[in-house]
Amino acid sequence: MKNRNRIILIVSIIIVALLAAWMLKTILIYIMVALVLSLIGTPIYQFLKTRKLGRFHLPGTLSALLALLSIYALIAGLIAIFIPLALDEYRIISNTKSEMLLASLQGPLSAIDNFMSRYTPQPFNTELFLRAYIPNLFNMGQLGSVANSFVGFTGSLFVAFFATSFFTFFFLKDGKLIFETLLLLFPRSAENDIRHAAHNCKRLLTKYFTGLCLDSFCVATIISTGMYLMGIPNALLIGLFAGLVNVIPYIGVFIAAGFGLFVALSTGLPPDFHNALLPMIIRVLIVFLSCNLIDGMVLQPLIFSNTVKAHPLEIFSVILISGTLGGVGPMILAVPTYTVLRVIAKQFFSRFRIVQKLTSALEDDDKK
Repeated sequence: MKNRNRIILIVSIIIVALLAAWMLKTILIYIMVALVLSLIGTPIYQFLKTRKLGRFHLPGTLSALLALLSIYALIAGLIAIFIPLALDEYRIISNTKSEMLLASLQGPLSAIDNFMSRYTPQPFNTELFLRAYIPNLFNMGQLGSVANSFVGFTGSLFVAFFATSFFTFFFLKDGKLIFETLLLLFPRSAENDIRHAAHNCKRLLTKYFTGLCLDSFCVATIISTGMYLMGIPNALLIGLFAGLVNVIPYIGVFIAAGFGLFVALSTGLPPDFHNALLPMIIRVLIVFLSCNLIDGMVLQPLIFSNTVKAHPLEIFSVILISGTLGGVGPMILAVPTYTVLRVIAKQFFSRFRIVQKLTSALEDDDKK
């Protein structure tokens, strides 16, 4: 009877916790973003806290504030570079004529029509289809409505910014105090295990998010430089976007390549497909292929070698499942979430053989 009542109590607590999390999901999102920012800012905070002004160390409050301002300064700088480039591209695309695009693609369109005519009972005219579709594709009036909606959410964005900044600041400054307070919710017998698991989670996640930022910066630099050397218009815009979507595992490079092709073709649309348009497409693809090879074979092994400590097949499976169940957002959070779960499993469920196998790399890391 006691076991039954205990199970009912545990299930009830879990249900209530899930309902509370659903009702307070906005606040939880603020907290999660703040946790990520605090993990990224931890190296900056630790560096500043160890600096001296004469014979005095920087106080924790000032160190946390400077770390937070450093993160926001970096974000603001990227936005200040990206927005003007995006607006220039917007003006170019809005002035793009569908006749220019169709003239450039005349050769490939004829080849497509000839191919389709062999396997379809009715004649297929690709040019007529594109003439009806392209005006909608280049209809930038929709962006105006998106901008108006964005302005309407200014108040909510300000609340989100303030709340996230508030949480991030105190996670940096009083992270230990907050953790010690939360630790009071758990029995004293589990205190050491929780401390050890929390320490490992923070260490691994700090390395992961810091490495992710460094990898995105390297990808943006490589793509921008490669596009510039290849003579592709708006090289910096393409590179910044590639670095931004690089946080999306596996599919980020395809999104960036599609964006790069779109920007390159819409910015400097040449009239001849075989002599101008096709070589431009090939140059863009060469840059992205080269960057992907460098990132996969050099940067990621070098940057992430001491972070996740998981087999590539595990990571791929976790990301694939997350993307299938929830889309892009869960894909971005899949690796850090899986890392936390592995640390918890290692600390509290190590008696199971499957857990021992999946967390063996973490055990080796602890012994170093």
